Amino acid sequence: MIASRKQCILHAHLAALLFGGTALFAKLIELPAEVITFWRTVVAVVSVVILCRIRRQSLRLAHQRDMWMQIGIGCILGLHWGTYFAAIQLSSVAIGITALYVSPVLSVLIEAAIHKVWPDVIDLLLGVVVFIGVLFLAPDLSWKNEFTQGVLLGVVSAFFLAMRQILHTRSRVRSASGMTLLFYQLLGVGALFAYFGFNTDFEAVQGNVGYLLILGSIFTALPHFLNLSALRVLGARSVLIISSLMVPYSMVFSALLLDEMPNTKLLIGCALVMGAATIENFRTSSAKVSLSSKMT
Repeated sequence: MIASRKQCILHAHLAALLFGGTALFAKLIELPAEVITFWRTVVAVVSVVILCRIRRQSLRLAHQRDMWMQIGIGCILGLHWGTYFAAIQLSSVAIGITALYVSPVLSVLIEAAIHKVWPDVIDLLLGVVVFIGVLFLAPDLSWKNEFTQGVLLGVVSAFFLAMRQILHTRSRVRSASGMTLLFYQLLGVGALFAYFGFNTDFEAVQGNVGYLLILGSIFTALPHFLNLSALRVLGARSVLIISSLMVPYSMVFSALLLDEMPNTKLLIGCALVMGAATIENFRTSSAKVSLSSKMT
């Protein structure tokens, strides 16, 4: 049964709120980013299975090659998640979430490179604006500064997100639901980080088990389910607009719960990056750029 438009708008806003809160766990959970990523994924896999069973959705794919493709895309998703949390741990929630929004511009530039065509002038100008915005995020250009490392790692995370989005769009399996594809991608994330997950201090994991359960279920599986529900009625452009609210949501959360107050320079950088990302999203949404699995 398809939800009403009002319900889907609520779903999209709630998903943005939850995605915005995801970044907090990089600070709240006292574990390395790669360990958090593994156990987050374990909980998310179980949650997705439960959701699919409740909704009577099959987890099977018609072709084995589709399964391996989704698992491979999941490995890239894992690299995005791991570097995203590491970036926040090195810097701040505001820097990590803002750097993430470099991905729309990167996606367009990567697509142009794949097709061996020169990007539009507007795309190049937006790329310059994003570059300037990233410079504002960094306190200085010294690699010794952990905040600068966090900014650069955030951009790397945005690159992996852009690659994952492109591959996900190109490999769409029409006979499978979004949750089914997410299941196999999560398996890829888990496989990539299994070594780190099992070679760690399990007492430390047990000490953070509450946060990990909340992160994997309420802040990972649930918002993806809500986004997929919203997309069926609202379309990509509307969900893109609503999803951009995760940036102010995360900044408010980090200010209230972590006492991280963004300075003027960071806010300017955020405005430049978000402005360019919003324009690029508007330009590309009509070309069927999928948002169905934009994950943080």
